Amino acid sequence: MKMLTSQVLEASRGYPELLLVETKLEAELNKNRGPVQEISRYLLSAGGKRIRPLLACISGRLFKAKLDEIITCAAAIELIHMASLIHDDIVDNSDMRRGLPSVNACWGNHAAVLVGDFLFAKAFQLLSFSRLLPVLEKVVEAISAMCDGEIEQSLQRGKISRSEQDYLERINKKTGKLIAASWSVGALLERGDPVKRLSLENYGQCLGYAFQIVDDVLDFRGDSQAMGKPVWLDLSQGNITLPIIKLLNHPKYSARVEEVLAEWPLTPAGTQEIIQALNESGALDASLEQARSFIDRAKEQLTVFGSSAPVTELSLIADYVLARIN
Repeated sequence: MKMLTSQVLEASRGYPELLLVETKLEAELNKNRGPVQEISRYLLSAGGKRIRPLLACISGRLFKAKLDEIITCAAAIELIHMASLIHDDIVDNSDMRRGLPSVNACWGNHAAVLVGDFLFAKAFQLLSFSRLLPVLEKVVEAISAMCDGEIEQSLQRGKISRSEQDYLERINKKTGKLIAASWSVGALLERGDPVKRLSLENYGQCLGYAFQIVDDVLDFRGDSQAMGKPVWLDLSQGNITLPIIKLLNHPKYSARVEEVLAEWPLTPAGTQEIIQALNESGALDASLEQARSFIDRAKEQLTVFGSSAPVTELSLIADYVLARIN
């Protein structure tokens, strides 16, 4: 994992565009004074992997898009991601994000909601120029899907579902659409080859599936200190994720797990019983295997671009998504 992380970091250093994206974010968020500026600076100081801006920059190089347009689009996409995380923490009542107190924990839900709205508005403002409208259209589609996915998840809390297909559709809305939009930036700006554009979208979609599945496994197997956020969060909130679905479809554990989940919210004893069943049944490993399959499919989409440094870097990013489990 450390070697792969260093390889991804090394690849990102080959993209000075990312430094320009960071400068753009700082400049845009410093235009406002008072509490908005204070909270925005706090968000930027918390850092992040910047996977979505990196994907946008790589896409820009592949399609030889204009640098200033790529920087603007990448910054807008990161603002949208930041806004969605703020709103996620409010919905999930989470007080930690990236190892620091969340915005809602520091400033309260009311201010956090409004700052999230501000970041969305700032992103739309950045994308409001005529040349960038194709990206804006794609991004708005992704945001609509994110909201749809979150609403579906909220209404399904505490309800037992055995459908992997429903789960995959939901996480595609929540995660995959925005990653696919990030990866499509270069093709959208330069009206790229439709076949290559579709491959880009498929890569982003598969990457999004894998990313969310790994996140859902880490919710059970991860370390809260290393991850910078609480574990067992989905289980405590009644969100049925892929590991639980696999457990519900397991012939040995299905009946008992359904009994435990029916008594939501779970007791501490019920939570421990579910965790033990997940470890004994192989449901976590089976979920990771499914994530690995999506990573393989993502890499297959890159073959249309031939061999190049950007393609190698995209392959590394795909491997990194899976390696986070270690």
